Amino acid sequence: MICNKDRLFKLILWLIVVNKSATSTVTRRIKTINIATPGSLTVSSATGLPFIAPAIESAIQELQREYAGVFNWTWDLIYDKSITNYTDFPYSADDLVAKWYYKQRPPADLTVLLYAGGPESETINRLAAGWNTLMITSTATVPTQRNKELSPSWLTTGCCLSTNFVKPYVYLMKANNWTSLYLVVDAGTITTPTVARDVSDAIKNIKGTQHTVFTIPVGSRNEDTYDTALREFRRSSRVLFFFGHSDSLKALLIYVTLEPFRNIAMFGNLTSLVDKDEYLKRAFGSLIVVTIAQYINQPGPEATSRFAQWKSISSTEFNYTYRQTEQLSPHVASAYYTMLLLAEVLNETLEDNPDMNLLDGSALARRFFNRTVKIDSLSVYVDEAGERRTDMEIRQFNNETGDFETIIIQSGSNEKITQIRLLSWHGTGRFPSNEPVCGYAGNNPRCSQEGTWTAIMVSAVMVGIGLILATIGVGYSWRRYMAAQADFRSWWDLSDWRVSSSRTLMPCA
Repeated sequence: MICNKDRLFKLILWLIVVNKSATSTVTRRIKTINIATPGSLTVSSATGLPFIAPAIESAIQELQREYAGVFNWTWDLIYDKSITNYTDFPYSADDLVAKWYYKQRPPADLTVLLYAGGPESETINRLAAGWNTLMITSTATVPTQRNKELSPSWLTTGCCLSTNFVKPYVYLMKANNWTSLYLVVDAGTITTPTVARDVSDAIKNIKGTQHTVFTIPVGSRNEDTYDTALREFRRSSRVLFFFGHSDSLKALLIYVTLEPFRNIAMFGNLTSLVDKDEYLKRAFGSLIVVTIAQYINQPGPEATSRFAQWKSISSTEFNYTYRQTEQLSPHVASAYYTMLLLAEVLNETLEDNPDMNLLDGSALARRFFNRTVKIDSLSVYVDEAGERRTDMEIRQFNNETGDFETIIIQSGSNEKITQIRLLSWHGTGRFPSNEPVCGYAGNNPRCSQEGTWTAIMVSAVMVGIGLILATIGVGYSWRRYMAAQADFRSWWDLSDWRVSSSRTLMPCA
């Protein structure tokens, strides 16, 4: 009997323990999450509140339903009605955020500064770091973000970060042994000079490489500027990286460019003249495009289904109506995805550790590092420093379809290269070599040697045969000169095999 009572007591005790555990899971205290979005009311920037705020608002409404009984979401917009010019906002952003934080911030278990971001990101980041408050920018990033001593609680989830473009450029350089690069930067664009700076910094860190940066000043997209750039390029490099608007690209007829968005006024439409300009089609044969993977740049079905709602909210609350659906993508969709990502990671974090201190912004930020989260059919990968890495594409022009088609995809998470189709480069399957056959100035010793032997042979023949063959030799030289002039007029055709038929040299490997 004593033995049976002892067993019964243990059984009752075990049931009590299990029941207590189950109760604690079911009654997990509701956490109040306050989202604070600083910004400006301007519509001159794709990161203005009339674009970004509707996506965040609709996401909060959705999350309020999905996580009912788990999270209570609140939201504050931080702006100054008197600031209508986006360039003025960065100068007052930290003051606005500080006043809100100390005087208007509502009580919450967690406060998150979540906004698109721009030049103001660094000043707001200094505040967030001092408060140890989680900060997420859904568009912008700067080098400071990767320094976790200066930015311990800053994440960035934008699909089109400038640092994403560095890796495919580096891949192309290393895969083709390009050691002399020429960078042309159109200062009249918004994003591309930042990409050029990041690529330039990467080149500096690759041993044995050198590069020149040529800047097209604002308002200087003209023939004189292009002529100066091309003459300098011809003397010093074989590969030109271009960062700028598609109008500049089409005027310059260059080799490598950046086109992160299609059909958006900020970047232009690279294919707009393809069907009308046969000369441009020929030039596009020497053009490779580095860009965000198309499936990254296009919102998934969840975001797409909410475009109409976002337009309605913007019209009602900001008195602004979008002119076309494309304006909502991809920055606006990125803000929506950032909210979904935040909710998923927060829920997972509290399931793992219900007692975690959510006020520790740097510890919470680390919960996002080195992981992939599936959102709206997209795989969102955040790296070891809290920056989103996206797949990148290398595209080539297809003369038959009149469009640029993907030939290579580089994974954002592991940099793995996937060959979609073979490169077709002027009849071959390889990119041009680092240096022309006869050197940048045409004085490579192997070509000079050939010229010397040719001169000796011609002189011997002239002495033996006389004036008639001398005349033939002069005519031959004139033909070569005219061919060289033709080569210069088609400077953009970089193929090694465009060598005069009189030479027997093989193309460089």
